[in-house]
Amino acid sequence: MVNYACDGRSMHAHGAPARLADFTCAVPEHLRQAPTPHVAHPGCFSTATLLAVVPLLKLGLTHPLPMERIGRFRNLFSRQMSTADSDSVLHAINEIARTCRRLSERRHGALIVLARDTGLQEYVDTGVTIDGLVSVELLMTVFFPNSPLHDSAVIVHGNRVVAAGCVLPLSESVLDSQLGTRHRAAVGITEITDAIAVVVSEETGTISIANNGRLVRYLDEMKLRKMLAILVGPRPHTTLRGWRAPWRRRAA
Repeated sequence: MVNYACDGRSMHAHGAPARLADFTCAVPEHLRQAPTPHVAHPGCFSTATLLAVVPLLKLGLTHPLPMERIGRFRNLFSRQMSTADSDSVLHAINEIARTCRRLSERRHGALIVLARDTGLQEYVDTGVTIDGLVSVELLMTVFFPNSPLHDSAVIVHGNRVVAAGCVLPLSESVLDSQLGTRHRAAVGITEITDAIAVVVSEETGTISIANNGRLVRYLDEMKLRKMLAILVGPRPHTTLRGWRAPWRRRAA
């Protein structure tokens, strides 16, 4: 059994402390291609699932998902973003953090996956296409208790909710016995892709974040926002203008 530190530090599955560098490193390519036969929620969706999507149409969902697969948008976050792109992603991060705080206060469970470079189309295909802007209202609707979509994952790409009700692979790592299927699915998807997963516990309201197969728990809204900004936010770019080698002295 692994006891995760309550001060926000992460632990390896075998119990050794995980460094921040470990937590933010990329997953090796061969692990991304590993088969994932185990899923969190087997089975297919019923007519009730489609009916559950109807209220979402009132939240700005106006056009279908583009035909291009998400995996083709390579290096989305590594390229230099325009100011508009950066602002929209930061706004989405803020909305996710606010949503998780509200869900935590109400003890509503949630699992949100944020795509980065690795394609997630095979998991998008297991859910219901949404393609709506990330907002507190949309996410609260999806994760409303007893709705057909609330027990599975939402996949976010950039500033849009791509799909809901998505089935994810379950991690086979040894986790704390208090952690349920959502946490195992969050760790599982980050073991085989470079995605980030955010979990809100239905039992305790605890907010957690998973990356590279590691889990950090006991986050609040502010800490979650900061971590998401580091992991999936716009990456700062540097310029040579005004740069001076540190070993060169100013001219007298």
